[in-house]
Amino acid sequence: MGRMEMDLLNVSMDAMEKGIPFTEVYKTPETLEPISLPGLPTTLYMVLDRSGSMWGKPVVEGYRELLREHKTLAANHEDYRFTLVTFADEMKIEIENQNIKDVSEEIRYVPGGMTDLWNTLWKVLEMVSDSSRRHILFVLTDGENTVDTSYSTDDISREMERKKELGITISIVWIGSNGGQGLGTHVGGNEHTTLDFDDAYMLQAIRSGSGAVRRYVSGGTETIEFTDLERDISMGGTRRSCTTSTIDLRQGRFPDRMTSSPSPDNIVLDQSWIDWAGGGGGGGYNRRTIPELFSTDHRINDGINDGINDGINDGRIDFQTFPNNDYKE
Repeated sequence: MGRMEMDLLNVSMDAMEKGIPFTEVYKTPETLEPISLPGLPTTLYMVLDRSGSMWGKPVVEGYRELLREHKTLAANHEDYRFTLVTFADEMKIEIENQNIKDVSEEIRYVPGGMTDLWNTLWKVLEMVSDSSRRHILFVLTDGENTVDTSYSTDDISREMERKKELGITISIVWIGSNGGQGLGTHVGGNEHTTLDFDDAYMLQAIRSGSGAVRRYVSGGTETIEFTDLERDISMGGTRRSCTTSTIDLRQGRFPDRMTSSPSPDNIVLDQSWIDWAGGGGGGGYNRRTIPELFSTDHRINDGINDGINDGINDGRIDFQTFPNNDYKE
């Protein structure tokens, strides 16, 4: 285990001893110490899946956190540029080559349609031509290409290599679920720059990706790479790759996901009320039990596993009331 990962683990263990949820520990800080960025000026290309399967996921929240983190990172750097591309049935350039300090946190993001992944990546690569800059492609997707395409993974991988042969510094950060992590290794990424995530932990995965890019851009690491701890966080703690510790990463996340609303107010649910499915994936919930403090009129919505309440992933339980509507949201 590296020093940086050990530091993160120690901070997390200390926080949990104080009752702070594990997932709260690894949130993007509101304020980072501005630093001067070493090496080449940077262009960050954020490539976001906007297909229908992304509905209800915290993409906009993750985008804002990443943007906030990198704006602060670039506070003393005059030439940190940003491009935002979204794709569903086709690619759309939302922001093109702007100084990241001038980029708005407000974006229009309405998922729908299929996944035009390979055509989009090819078009993004066509934007990359300046050998005097460092180019980073940050790809977030929850699936595979689902439309007719003019390009294969081999085409994209070869184009990545051709750019490098021309002296262009280019890296790809691939954050994918449903087996999508493996796609990144076929288009110019590697095991260090690709990250698998459980759908319920997309926001944590975006934070991990932002952190990996930040360390690279600021000179903290020579290449982009994810720590084992970041990989665990993005899978909800089920990978358990931090074998030097007996910490159960799942335990620390319960308070974050178990805060009840709207009835009763401010009651933190106990993790014993939830039974975990054995093994597999991110560890789904297979049974919900209702404690006596809740009336029989209340139940826990099955949407808890997705964290999707009225289309918003806010990590809270959605209570519904029946047959009366005393507490219905």
